[in-house]
Amino acid sequence: MIKILVASAIFVVLLSVLPLSMRIWQSTPSTNLRDQAGTDQIERAALENRTYAAILMQQFIEELSAWARQRKPGFIILPQNGPELAFEGGDSRAPLRSSYLAAVDGFAAEEVFYFGQPRVSAERLEVLRRLRAYKPVLISEYVGDEKLIQEAMERGYSESFITFVRAPNNYDYIHIPKTVPFRNGDSIQNLSQVRNFLYLINLERYPIKDAFLQALEATEFDLIIIDAQFQGEWLSASDVSRLQRKPSGERRLVLAYINIGAAEKWRYYWQPTWGVGNPDWLLRPYPG
Repeated sequence: MIKILVASAIFVVLLSVLPLSMRIWQSTPSTNLRDQAGTDQIERAALENRTYAAILMQQFIEELSAWARQRKPGFIILPQNGPELAFEGGDSRAPLRSSYLAAVDGFAAEEVFYFGQPRVSAERLEVLRRLRAYKPVLISEYVGDEKLIQEAMERGYSESFITFVRAPNNYDYIHIPKTVPFRNGDSIQNLSQVRNFLYLINLERYPIKDAFLQALEATEFDLIIIDAQFQGEWLSASDVSRLQRKPSGERRLVLAYINIGAAEKWRYYWQPTWGVGNPDWLLRPYPG
């Protein structure tokens, strides 16, 4: 995954992180604990493993941030999901982890209030509310009916979360919305100035790169989140430069999406011989 960051150093970056609930067993010894222990022991091992996985991910993000900022001061790091990583041991009841807060520029989360229909985790929402006092919070909602778009938008902004809403035809981040909420003519230099954003990481609707770039150039969003590649080729510095200006000429931010919580089979780095256990850090498949 580090190679992605190296090759796309012209970008600032959004890091997609699997929720800790999906990483609990990633560091468990290969021995089947369920065959050797009672329920209490399994739960205790899972809790210990969850903490260990959280610490490893915290250290990984902090090291990525330090590496990038040493080469490009001001490099923006925005982790998506796993907001509990902002706390010691990945436990939201623990104190905030100051080194992690210093390493990131904000927090992003998917499906905070909606997943098709209204759905809220009170615990997760409270964590994001606490974090917004320190850094900007961006959320991406998915509604099952276009009639809910405005409601979802208002719900997110009422919490001071910068909000992007997807309808059923945009679950995979494939469309550019027709409207830009809280459009402004400001020049955007950092995340704290962002009032709206576009999330577009599925590019199958664009047969050629120039059509893709032109479509994005024409938008008024303060922040654009895209994949660092187009049809397997890295976007160039000149490509990104085109996107860093709104039609008015004012500056905006462009972030590259990078998944550091999972290896994806369609990525350039994937090898035909890879599978679960080969390499040894490929631990298990996950849905999607």
